[in-house]
Amino acid sequence: MEKQREIDRLREENRQLRQKLNLNERKLKEGFFGSSTSSAQVPVKANSVAENQARTGGWRKARTPW
Repeated sequence: MEKQREIDRLREENRQLRQKLNLNERKLKEGFFGSSTSSAQVPVKANSVAENQARTGGWRKARTPW
């Protein structure tokens, strides 16, 4: 009986640690604001080419009318 309690306790601890690990990995992958960040605000998208990663978004300064 005591061995089974120990096994159950260790399994529960293992499950909790896996959840924490998955959460930390997800935070690293998704960035500071996680899934609530719009795709336009993500600094560098994973599937973009290096040339596009160097660019900044928005209207070019030379085209502003004022």
